[in-house]
Amino acid sequence: MNLGAFSVSLAVKDIRASRDFYLKLGFEIFHGDVEHDWLILKNREHVIGLFQDMIDRNTSTRGFRAARYSVQIFGHCAAC
Repeated sequence: MNLGAFSVSLAVKDIRASRDFYLKLGFEIFHGDVEHDWLILKNREHVIGLFQDMIDRNTSTRGFRAARYSVQIFGHCAAC
């Protein structure tokens, strides 16, 4: 059974420190805006969303499309 890609959305306290940490692990910025307190990072098929003061707890979603829709809810994703 192919369950598709999974992504994780993380509630972070310091988006810049979190961004720097994941960049050191080999992730690249895929989408988002650190000035608006959210970023989507990607490393091959692994996707991590970083959200500062936007979500209450860490969550996981099945498929990147679901992650895009969760970002769209916050009204910051003009490209979604």
